[in-house]
Amino acid sequence: MTVKTEDIRKAQSLIAARNPTWVKQTQSDAAPSSLTSGTDLQSVIKTTVAVGCRINPAFKTAKLGISNYDDQDTYEVRISNISATHSPTSGDTETETLEGIRDAINAESNINVKLTATVVGDEVVLEGDTEGSYTVFASGHSGFEVTHEDADSCDVRLWVQAGGSGDDKPERWFKMNGGEFACDKRGLVERFATAGFDRLYVEADNVSPQGSVVSIFVGPARVE
Repeated sequence: MTVKTEDIRKAQSLIAARNPTWVKQTQSDAAPSSLTSGTDLQSVIKTTVAVGCRINPAFKTAKLGISNYDDQDTYEVRISNISATHSPTSGDTETETLEGIRDAINAESNINVKLTATVVGDEVVLEGDTEGSYTVFASGHSGFEVTHEDADSCDVRLWVQAGGSGDDKPERWFKMNGGEFACDKRGLVERFATAGFDRLYVEADNVSPQGSVVSIFVGPARVE
């Protein structure tokens, strides 16, 4: 039986597309500024892009941490504008203070119907009881801050560099045709035909709330 070259290429394409090699891209709300930004696509025929607004799409997660602990400080958390405050007793350890912050959050009746606070390592972790959203703000003189807050939404934009060769090969980034998406709290994943491109870059713009975290993963599928 004669196997056609075209059939071999189709088989290679199908096999490669099912086995991407994932890399995590740093979150950015701007267009690529360098020709080395993004992910290498040489020898890539299909690329899968995954954007996650939440660690777990079933609920929103936020994390609070203390960078310079002081047992004389007062620690305040505002969740959807409802305040919970904890003032440690002199001599309390950082862990005891984190537990006090956790208990203050869980004791506030207007908060605990929306989320539950726990202490994990050196952070207070907030997890929503439902898919609903909330805002979070932390204040204290000892560097008490929000170290992570899931995003609720963002706009995703894909940029590519042309591949190939020739004296007139464009050495610049182009917005990918059809590469703009609105991403909500559930995230999104999409596969693209990327043969003929040298690099791909994912921009996450209009992230809400401002300063929240979006996870960007790029999975090039190479033909070996």
